Formats: sequence, C-alpha cells, structure tokens
Amino acid sequence: MKFLFDVKPTALAAVMLAAGCDRGAGGGPNADQVLSGATTNLQNSFSKAGTEEKEMANSVASAMAENNYSKAYVAMQQLNSSSRLTPEQRELMAKQQAALMYKLREAETQGDKNAAELMQHYRATK
Repeated sequence: MKFLFDVKPTALAAVMLAAGCDRGAGGGPNADQVLSGATTNLQNSFSKAGTEEKEMANSVASAMAENNYSKAYVAMQQLNSSSRLTPEQRELMAKQQAALMYKLREAETQGDKNAAELMQHYRATK
C-alpha cells in the first residue's frame, strides 16, 4: 500500500493520535496552538533545505500566517510531494496538515467557499 506521505504507518498513527488529544471546548485537535508557531517551525525546519523546498515551505508559512487555509493546503501538498524531505520535516508536515485540516473544516462550516470546494475535492479523492 502506497502512503500519501513517505512516513511509516506507526509514525503517522502516532501523529494523528497526538493531534486528536487535548481537544478544546470546540472539539478541535488544538489546531490554533499547532498553527500559531507554523511560520517559525517551517522556517527552522527548512532553513537548510534545497531552494525549491525552502520556497514551498515559505509559501505554506505565508498562507498560514494570512489564515488562508485553502492556499496553505495546496502549497503543503506540493511540498509533501518532494522526495527530498527529511523524516523530521515529514513529521512536522504531518502535524501541520492535521491542524490545517481541522481549520479547513471549520472555515467550511463558516461559509468559506474556497475551503468548501477544497474539502469537497478532498473527500472525493480520499
């Protein structure tokens, strides 16, 4: 079975479990806390990466800083497709993506058309 990310199934399960823990009153996976340090975490993690990966990481960080979760998701998918990511970078990306998916679902329920279209596409290709 080919995984979307080049991460061992046990590592992915651990990340998903951790993302689901410490739910706030809204039931979310503490997404605000994960995403609040996203820009710094991405910049630090990709500081020694190749130019292309560094640019993609900056795109993800910028979109997250602007609360443009649809744009961040698309940029994150592009970055995740790189075969040059380290295991640590992949782990960070998995955590960020779990939080980002929560924020996308939240934006969708609040009427964000871009988030709704992206989530519809995600569900159709899942």
